[in-house]
Amino acid sequence: MNNNITFCAVYRNEAQRVRMNLDFANEMFSRKIIVVQESDDDTLKICQDYPAKIIQRPSESPEESKDYIMEQVETPWTFWLDADEVPSISTISFLEMFDPLLMEDKDAVSFRRINYIDGFTIVGGQENDRQFRMLRKDVRWKPKEQGRRIHIHPLVKNPYISQRCIFHHRTLEKVERQTERWNSLEPQTKDVCDKYVADVKKELCLKKSQ
Repeated sequence: MNNNITFCAVYRNEAQRVRMNLDFANEMFSRKIIVVQESDDDTLKICQDYPAKIIQRPSESPEESKDYIMEQVETPWTFWLDADEVPSISTISFLEMFDPLLMEDKDAVSFRRINYIDGFTIVGGQENDRQFRMLRKDVRWKPKEQGRRIHIHPLVKNPYISQRCIFHHRTLEKVERQTERWNSLEPQTKDVCDKYVADVKKELCLKKSQ
C-alpha cells in the first residue's frame, strides 16, 4: 500500500458498480475518504462494509463534494476514481511506486481515459479524453468561482501528462441518459452533446457489424 496517497471518491446511486471501486481501493490504499450523496439505493450500506472514512452529503454538484473531501485529506496526494472507471495495470504500478519527492514541481497527474461502451473501445468525439485522477492535497475545484458548467475541472497549474490509462465503462443507454441531463442543465451545449451521441452510435454500429 502507498501511504502517501488517499483514495477519494464521490458516489450517488452506484450500488450496482461501487464494489469494484472499493475492492480495488481496499487493496491499494490504507486511507480512503468516500462521500455518498443522497442515494435511493444501497450505495451507503455497501460503502460502510469497507474500512474507510464515509461521509454523507446532500445532493450537490460532484465538485462541491470533492472540495469538501480535500479538506479532510492528510496525505500529500490523492487518487480519484468514478464508479464506472478501472485503472490499467500500468496505472496501478505507477500508484504502487509513486514517490511524492519525484513530483515536487507538479500538482496533478492526468491519465488517458479509454472509453468502453457496450463492450467496445469507442472514440466517439473524444479523441483526446484526459482526466486528472491524481491531485496534490491543496488542489481545489472551486465550482462557485468557475461558474455554472457541467464539467468543472480542478484548478491545476503544473500537471504531469501521463501516458498511462484508465478504462471508462458505460452503456449506450447511460450515454444517452447523461446527455439528456447535460442538455437540461446547459441547453447551449445541445448540438455538441447530440453530435457526441451520434458519433458513438455510428462507431458502435460499425464495430458491431465487423
